[in-house]
Amino acid sequence: MGNGIRPTNTSFTTFMKSISQSFVLDGTCAEEIIACITNLKNTSSSGIDGISTKFLKLAKGTIAPILAKLFNKSMENGEYPDCLKISQIVPVPKRPSPSIPSHYRPISILPTVFKNFEKIIYDRVSNFLNKNKLLTNFQYGFRNNASTELAVSTIYESFLENMVKGKTTCAVFLDLSKAFDTIDHKILLRELMYYGIRGKQNSFFESYLTNRKQCTKINIYSSSFQTIKCGVPQGSVMGPLLFLIYVNYLPCACSFQTTLFADDTSLHLSHKDIKMLQLNVQNELHKVDTWMRSNRLSIHHNKTADMILTATRSQNCNFEISMNGVRIQQTDSIKYLGVIIDNKLSWKPQISSLCRKLSQACGVVSKIRHFADINILRLIYFSLFHSHLQYCIIDWRRAYKIVMRPVQVLQNT
Repeated sequence: MGNGIRPTNTSFTTFMKSISQSFVLDGTCAEEIIACITNLKNTSSSGIDGISTKFLKLAKGTIAPILAKLFNKSMENGEYPDCLKISQIVPVPKRPSPSIPSHYRPISILPTVFKNFEKIIYDRVSNFLNKNKLLTNFQYGFRNNASTELAVSTIYESFLENMVKGKTTCAVFLDLSKAFDTIDHKILLRELMYYGIRGKQNSFFESYLTNRKQCTKINIYSSSFQTIKCGVPQGSVMGPLLFLIYVNYLPCACSFQTTLFADDTSLHLSHKDIKMLQLNVQNELHKVDTWMRSNRLSIHHNKTADMILTATRSQNCNFEISMNGVRIQQTDSIKYLGVIIDNKLSWKPQISSLCRKLSQACGVVSKIRHFADINILRLIYFSLFHSHLQYCIIDWRRAYKIVMRPVQVLQNT
């Protein structure tokens, strides 16, 4: 393919054998479209077409046969309708008094009909990838039977195992800069072809990705339309799956033990000799950096960090690694997928952070407990307290009892 490092080792040879079958985009029917519309969330908002989900549900029996013909014609011709490729960007404030553009989160709203067509396509592509086992097992994002908790457990178990064996581990947590928005369409289409989406099916996705337009809408005012030249469609059903395909080969491009949750990337290596570990990590980071640049992905160096985990108290302060000439900052703890992992696996920073959240929840309950009935209090407990308490508890509950004591006190409160 020529769009990344593809070493000719055993794992790659095995991987190639599983992609000889070509994907076929089968047609749809009115019944499938009705099922898709029924499963849509009830919202009154609408895209550029002005059609809301509520309206679509009311008219689903009448409109479904028409949509089935339109969708089938689109798939048969290998062309995605331009009218479904127009999105409105609504800026939502991240903080109470936003003053600069970066204080807003852009929310993309696509035509409601688009979601139904995409869901049909998504199901077919996802089933094909899963049936042929084409997605890497190191990817935990946007997949069935995978989660952030499972990703964290995988990393933690590996770190713990290395400690027991007396090995030092270097973990690198990469922060990709606007990864979903910088996807190169030509590279993605080559990847799709590599994974069996060829011929007219590939042309369909080329049409799906290109000639997309968007405008920004604030209240009743809208900007002019601009063409989107890269990235997967924001707010789309297919976008996350296409991104998984795009980064699917990263674990094979290096010797790191890799854990992915969409664009959240954790890489780690271990060795008993810390000098050899530093050399190995630097060599493998060069491969990752080359792969990233080959695939037009960029690293946010200021937010990328490495952490050294060892069973002994002594740390080598001279352990330095870099990517593309930029030194990676070293840290004693890192927040990954909402959990703080420290270099001693003590869970102290995680417990401290958790206790702050639980204390706030206890404060809320304390203030309203004399004015609300038991059902309201139970709802608040599960929303503000229990949800934080349960997240990744299978890992951090292994902390020493003395570390866990503040959590127990708050739970008893």
